[in-house]
Amino acid sequence: MDHDASPMTVSNLAELLQASQSDYRVYEMGRRVQTIAREQFEAISAQQQAYPCPTQAKARFAIEFWPQLVQVQYPFIWFIEMPIDERGLLDLEAQQHFIQQVVALLGHQLGAELTEEQQQQLQQSPYIFTPDQQRLAALHARLTRLWQQPPSVYYEMAQSALCDGASAWQQLGLQGIHDVLARLIDEPKTAAAIVQNFSHYPPEFCQLLAQAASHQQLPKTMLAAFCAQQQLWQKPSAQRLAALELMSSATAEQFAECFEQVLQQPSGDELLLCAARLWHILTPQPTDNFSAEQLHRYLSQLAKHACANQDFNLSNAIVLDLLRLPDLKAFVLAFMRSSDHPEVMTIWQQLLLQLEEQRKGAN
Repeated sequence: MDHDASPMTVSNLAELLQASQSDYRVYEMGRRVQTIAREQFEAISAQQQAYPCPTQAKARFAIEFWPQLVQVQYPFIWFIEMPIDERGLLDLEAQQHFIQQVVALLGHQLGAELTEEQQQQLQQSPYIFTPDQQRLAALHARLTRLWQQPPSVYYEMAQSALCDGASAWQQLGLQGIHDVLARLIDEPKTAAAIVQNFSHYPPEFCQLLAQAASHQQLPKTMLAAFCAQQQLWQKPSAQRLAALELMSSATAEQFAECFEQVLQQPSGDELLLCAARLWHILTPQPTDNFSAEQLHRYLSQLAKHACANQDFNLSNAIVLDLLRLPDLKAFVLAFMRSSDHPEVMTIWQQLLLQLEEQRKGAN
């Protein structure tokens, strides 16, 4: 695309980045911090593919970009939040509105240094958002490793604490914990120490560590070692809840046996966490002939829990959330509509009643 193309010839975000002669990477910043492949982002921007994991009907993602023709020490980053339309697609009008704002400020020189006034104007865009500290720390840890930059000053203290039992965990910086987790692929001894010490960490630190780990890609050997700790998965507990979140980067194949144990007797918090962090485990895969058995078991256990505890707010929230995920929507709908299980039928009716009340309230 011509470098001096007018904004009218640039119809989506991927085209804007191409027109500016920028290299870039994209990261999902909603449910979990994870990479969105460039080809996938191009398809998402062109509305050829649904946004994979929206949060509250919005896409939240980071674009890390740098000029192709000029060497820079650090990349530029935009944190973008845009609406998802009723088809699950990234809203094209919102993309074009943001492009107009950017081009008005910068032309197509996206890598140009911004004045303080320009920075303030860009921050005022309704499409720019500030992620929470957890996600900012997670992304920063990933990027410093990718750009071969040193970790933060909190790294060594966090690494030492994780290897020694984390007795003084309150003194650790969140960035240091993320820096350690992002570099575990290069630090197998630290990874092994975390697995060994996990059951001895203070419960509050287990939760903090698991929340951070849910935004990092942990080494396969480490995930396998956690799965092998049978005592972790036998019954609901605060520690099992933390371990479940820590496994967020595991594949369905890696986590199958442990997930089976969790589904035998799940707590409400575990059911909620599965939808928020482990939705990919529930998603039928082409390599498995799109078997939805795992999803059906999960929804059945959700129904059982909701009916036993009269907690239909939980089941309503989870089913609605799963219906917003494009890879799960059809499978969830098919099961909820066709199941003759009394408890599943009950939570489906409860959800339909809630939606009807919301519709009446909106009129």
